[in-house]
Amino acid sequence: MELTILAERWEPERGGRERLLHALAGRAAAKGIGVRVLCRRGDDGRDGVSVAHVSAPRFPRSLGEALFQRRAAALAASAKGPVLAGRPMRAATHAQLHDGLLSEAFEAERDAMQGPRRALQPLGNRLNARRHVLLAEEERMLSGPEPPRLMVFSHALAERLRQRYPGRDVTLATPGVDRSVFTPGAPPVPRPNLQLAFVGNDFALKGLATALQALRLSVEAGRDVRLTVAGTGPPRFATLARRLGLSDRVVFAGRLAPQETAALFRRSDALLYPTFRDTFGLVIAEALASGCPVITTSRSGAAERLEDGVNGYVVPDPRDAAAFARAIAAVADAGPRLRAGAARLGATFDARAHEEEVLAWLGLS
Repeated sequence: MELTILAERWEPERGGRERLLHALAGRAAAKGIGVRVLCRRGDDGRDGVSVAHVSAPRFPRSLGEALFQRRAAALAASAKGPVLAGRPMRAATHAQLHDGLLSEAFEAERDAMQGPRRALQPLGNRLNARRHVLLAEEERMLSGPEPPRLMVFSHALAERLRQRYPGRDVTLATPGVDRSVFTPGAPPVPRPNLQLAFVGNDFALKGLATALQALRLSVEAGRDVRLTVAGTGPPRFATLARRLGLSDRVVFAGRLAPQETAALFRRSDALLYPTFRDTFGLVIAEALASGCPVITTSRSGAAERLEDGVNGYVVPDPRDAAAFARAIAAVADAGPRLRAGAARLGATFDARAHEEEVLAWLGLS
């Protein structure tokens, strides 16, 4: 039996989807299952995983996407087992909707924008031929006569899919984290200030502007608060931090390795994550597993698992900096009990259990 994985990029450092697919491929290979990856670009294969790069032009992007879909489908036709995609792909027998529904993803992207860019985004979408290709592929995959089996990571998305596409096979699963890396450490040494973390590679979509505004409100309220920003993003956010008078309170640490991210969580009082959209939010599970409480929004699938005052706080509106400032104050006042609650919940996010669940779903267990 063989597992074929379709991926635009085979690069685990890019984000949660890529890390989960890489980990699944490694688990399958360790169990003696042949793994073949078809991707446009990315790392070479290793440890029993074969990677084939599918040739497609980068420009124009719509043509590149269409040719990648077509050529990957032709190669996947010879698959000797399930074909798994992490986004809409015509050749998939199984699809994990890491981005949820693309129409919702594009709307969240617009919601996260500021000023003229937000007003112009609908026009940009209409002129973006690649997005038309992706939306058409999604609709073809979900409404066609032989749709793939679907896996999602939140109850809310599962219900929306069942309502929009009645009769579709939708499985709900909870992603896991590497508990050998993301694990609680000793409680932080008592200190006079509050240490917060922000982790993400799309600063706008993950709400860094709101996080900085909430930090400013916290400082104005007399709290000594510091923020470490891990990930990559445009320099305008460093400019915003300076404009808000936060230069001495915000550190832009750049991209961190998993072990460094786990260490950041262990020394932080909370993950501040005002995301505009996450179908799950792997970073939330990683923080909790490290014993770090989470302040996030109801737009994250993982927020379904959080309890206010027990392991973190959930704010409905990702633009409500005042509500996030109040949650920061609540974390400061809660003391160590939030860390204990975070660690208890974090212990339920286990990568090995998730990977075995996915392999069973694929018929490979």
